[in-house]
Amino acid sequence: MKTALLLSTLSLFLSSTAYSKGIIGTVDKYLVVKTGQVIEVGSTEIDDGIATYYDYSVSKRKKIEVSELSKSTRKEIAGVKAGESILARTYLGNSRTETIIRICEVFYLFENQQAYVGCKSTEADRVPGYQLPNRFDFIINNVENVTAEAASLEGFEKGENAELTIDTESIKAGRTVRILVIYTNGEALVQKAGFNILDSSGILNKLGAVEKIQLSSLSKLNQ
Repeated sequence: MKTALLLSTLSLFLSSTAYSKGIIGTVDKYLVVKTGQVIEVGSTEIDDGIATYYDYSVSKRKKIEVSELSKSTRKEIAGVKAGESILARTYLGNSRTETIIRICEVFYLFENQQAYVGCKSTEADRVPGYQLPNRFDFIINNVENVTAEAASLEGFEKGENAELTIDTESIKAGRTVRILVIYTNGEALVQKAGFNILDSSGILNKLGAVEKIQLSSLSKLNQ
């Protein structure tokens, strides 16, 4: 019995290791360009220009031409990378005429320069009688039209502590803040320094208030 259990456990381990090393293929996210649907396709499920995938919306396997898809990438495109934050203009609430600049997180970036993003909701999005969601998801048609992150700008670096020189809605002037994100347009997202220092969640799920300010509203510490 012990021998059988050991062999079974070893078999599971080897199977898991083989999968993680790609021996039986890898699974990638793809964008169906015409519909904006994001699907998963295994490398072993692409044959002769046809990809097979499972469509969870109808609980069945489907086939689609690879030419209709765009593959996700971890590479940088127009300064944008998956996992980073951007500022993007989207529609406001249920409107199809009014727009707003939103704080967004790039979930998937695709080789055709489109991206699947989650964006923070605002009070302006509230519809009477409905609960306001924490975020809205969008397909960005071209990431060249968004504002990307910068590692450093105007003498400040992402992750650095600085002194806030203005009052914001939740943080008073003179308080030390941590720079969570710097954008290429000179804006930044900050939070009170020392607040939930172990919080490693994405920008959309940060605990506590996060404020968007101009970098010019910050001062170097000890100056």
